Amino acid sequence: MSFSSIPASFRDLVLVVDGAATGGVNGAILRFNGDTGSNYTGVDAQGTGSSTGSGTSSGTSAEIGVAGTDRFVITSQIMDYSATDKHKTFLSRHSSAGDRVRMTASRWANTGAINTVLFSITGNSYIAGTTVSLYGIAS
Repeated sequence: MSFSSIPASFRDLVLVVDGAATGGVNGAILRFNGDTGSNYTGVDAQGTGSSTGSGTSSGTSAEIGVAGTDRFVITSQIMDYSATDKHKTFLSRHSSAGDRVRMTASRWANTGAINTVLFSITGNSYIAGTTVSLYGIAS
């Protein structure tokens, strides 16, 4: 799901995904402005009904959650998305109907204003009825 031609008239953006994947457990990712370079880094903490974990990541996209066949909700707040004097940071919260919760703090190492947001599930697609919404938060 891609949102393009995003106006620079808000302070922050909030992405909300409510749905499930067609199969398996795969990463739920974000990319900005079509950037597929190794410009994304993050740190996360997660827990299930029986274990906890944390880690760091870097790569060509930002993993903001884990998408599986259980219904999930992911909310990502992208701060100062239109600023051109700093790297972009975003906080993501993920929960699934099964037993998983996760929080991620991420950075996109680019000072360009964000005008396109791509949300994707690696290796799968969405089930029918999945919603992906992007909201602008006023200054």
